[in-house]
Amino acid sequence: MTEERKQELLKKLQRFLSQRERSRQEITKRIIEKGICEGSEVPALLAVLEDLGMIDDQRFARERARYRLRNGYGPLVIARELALLGVTRSIVDRSMPPPEEIVESIVQFKKSRDGGVDQNFLLRRGFPQRLIRQAEKLSD
Repeated sequence: MTEERKQELLKKLQRFLSQRERSRQEITKRIIEKGICEGSEVPALLAVLEDLGMIDDQRFARERARYRLRNGYGPLVIARELALLGVTRSIVDRSMPPPEEIVESIVQFKKSRDGGVDQNFLLRRGFPQRLIRQAEKLSD
């Protein structure tokens, strides 16, 4: 791929990539759906994006997990979402916040809702029962 072609393709992807972190699968899907380049150029373009640090599933998963946790979703829901976005299980496992941070998130989420959050709601949001119990002990 020539330098000129590389710059042309990067320009086409610039807005999409600047909005937020994306997974490799999301970027690949966008390239194909929008016809940004020929199918044979896709692997080379992905390699360029990796070299430039624009594709990093580990970074994407870590940021996405923290964002979703701050918005009241637990690790089970987050892991499922990341898997649907093409992130491997090993990366998902390494990207999850530690249990203490998840417990603190539950406590803060309950405070933000004036305590109006029951255990079933948190379970549906993807929080493990053992962490919900730890959070309840802290908030008592």
